[in-house]
Amino acid sequence: MAPRPMAWPDRAIEAEPGGCDRLKIRECLMRYCRALDCADSHVLASCYWPDGPAAAFVEQAVPALRAMRRALHKIGNVLIELDGEEARVESFVVAYHSLPDSLGGAEAVVGGRWIDRFEKRAGVWRIASRRFQLDWCRNVAPGEGWSEALYGLPAGMPAGAMAMRAAGSLSA
Repeated sequence: MAPRPMAWPDRAIEAEPGGCDRLKIRECLMRYCRALDCADSHVLASCYWPDGPAAAFVEQAVPALRAMRRALHKIGNVLIELDGEEARVESFVVAYHSLPDSLGGAEAVVGGRWIDRFEKRAGVWRIASRRFQLDWCRNVAPGEGWSEALYGLPAGMPAGAMAMRAAGSLSA
């Protein structure tokens, strides 16, 4: 049997009940991760409703993130239960943090879940409340051999030297 062509994602999402809402919630979560990794207080705050927990969290988190050498937040499974203009959302997250030498240079990999209540107001989904459930954490001494180069390739390699796809292509 020949493989069936994929449907365009927007068509598939529109056909699913609540699909567009789920997509907007996931997009908010992706912006949230990017804001953490870039220590962007404005984008981070925009993921929360102003009458929620954002201000205190942003005030505390952004300076701590800016002090780190590296931070990376990745979301895995996202479970979304829609209930009208509210949604209960559980997102599995793995975060990597590398502290500066002035704070001991430790590295931590953290696994847990963000347990959120999202609200939709004027067509926009944002976090109304959040709880973090720590499932595991691995703290290690500073690693050796970290570099900014991919696979140990020479720094300053021309842009696109590792490209395997044509410019603008999303396929192999």
